Amino acid sequence: MKLSNQPAPLRAAILAALSDVGPMTTSELAEHMGIDGRGITACIGKARERYPGKLLRITGYRVSVGRRMPDLPIYSDKGGEDAKKPRVDAAARRRASNRRYRERNGAAEAAKKRIKKARLKAADPTAMPAVNVWNGLAPRTHRHLMTAAANASTLAEAA
Repeated sequence: MKLSNQPAPLRAAILAALSDVGPMTTSELAEHMGIDGRGITACIGKARERYPGKLLRITGYRVSVGRRMPDLPIYSDKGGEDAKKPRVDAAARRRASNRRYRERNGAAEAAKKRIKKARLKAADPTAMPAVNVWNGLAPRTHRHLMTAAANASTLAEAA
């Protein structure tokens, strides 16, 4: 089947990689071929636009974890009908994203809350309270010692 008068080396390389390795996403193709992903995405998009259902098709979708982006299409070198896009549970994705954020930044968020709470209790809200911001990183069995040491050093500086 003759598709174009112009040779398309990138398109031929993409089709060869898909036939050798199997279905892949554009980022996997870019990693496999050692080419910038934007060029591969543009080439696949143009090939699907010019030759709908003949060269490439979407065989499924992969959920993108850790990134805020839609599901990643998995391309195959076989022509045909695209797979249906799955429904997205936005609330579940938001909960998972928030959980990952809390796992990464839990100690920093807890330190911010402790400082805010101490400032609200203090007589002078502009003064920096004696709160150990590293307290959340220590084991629970040692935290009371760290707070006591921070309070003692603050009292010694004030005297």
